[in-house]
Amino acid sequence: MPTGYGTTRGRLLAAIAALMVLAGAALLWLGLRGLTEAPDVQLGAATHRTTVDAGAGGFSLWSPDASAFATAVCTADDRTLLRPVSGYGVEVDGATYHELARSPQGLTGEVVVSCEPAQEFRVGPPAQAASSTGLRGTAGVLAGTTLLVLGLALEGWVLVAGARRRRMESFRVPARRLDPGPSTTPPTQTAAPDRDGKG
Repeated sequence: MPTGYGTTRGRLLAAIAALMVLAGAALLWLGLRGLTEAPDVQLGAATHRTTVDAGAGGFSLWSPDASAFATAVCTADDRTLLRPVSGYGVEVDGATYHELARSPQGLTGEVVVSCEPAQEFRVGPPAQAASSTGLRGTAGVLAGTTLLVLGLALEGWVLVAGARRRRMESFRVPARRLDPGPSTTPPTQTAAPDRDGKG
């Protein structure tokens, strides 16, 4: 692989760029795979009031009405269930169900669940378990894309900087041409004149 700068710094930057590209590609693949392989969501039977065994993982109520979460107030015994801040839906058996409410942290045991105004809902897994989240989802796609773009940009910069450095070095005059050094030709000696003055 090209190293860009012919120096330690250039080789180091090229190695960092390669690692960023590899990590970005891996995260992008992981995120896209998680989004395309949606979890298999199982929902309970449609009901207006039911008893739920709240486990450690929690649960959500799902409604066929996309806007019901905005007005419904659902409770589990005497505790109010959490309301989603935005709409979220999952597809089950060809139909789309939207999160109506979710259990708060720490709710365990059997509880009676109902909503006001009364409406039909299904009990199922919490939204975070019914979707691809974290690195196996949107976060992985965003992180992978960012690392991939930054790595390719750094690699491109290293290559351009290296090419520029080599081009500048090609115009540099070697030192031996500027300083000829000591002469290697022996000095010319003149014969001494004879005693009578004749050369």
